[in-house]
Amino acid sequence: MGALARGGAAPHNPGRHANLHFVTPQLVVGCDLDPCKAADQLADLDSLGITHVIDCRGEWTDQDVFAEHLPHVGYLHHGMDDAGQDVPAAWFDAAITWIDDAGPMPES
Repeated sequence: MGALARGGAAPHNPGRHANLHFVTPQLVVGCDLDPCKAADQLADLDSLGITHVIDCRGEWTDQDVFAEHLPHVGYLHHGMDDAGQDVPAAWFDAAITWIDDAGPMPES
């Protein structure tokens, strides 16, 4: 499934958006930036009010891009190879701890 805008509606221009899925209006999972569209994708993320990103890709991270261009957005590279394996609870606990440590998400 492609990117989702707030409230679960499809974005008006899905080609611009990074591959992301909303957990809350401010927290997304995913965010695979396209190097050819990254500037537009980052601007979209910022305009949507996203404050936290969990990137679960094992093969790549956009941590440096976020640090440089959206330093006010919390970014967790929490990579995993997706081979259909059982995932230990500790993997989820690490992401939950990061979210809890980030404090309350702003109201939208």
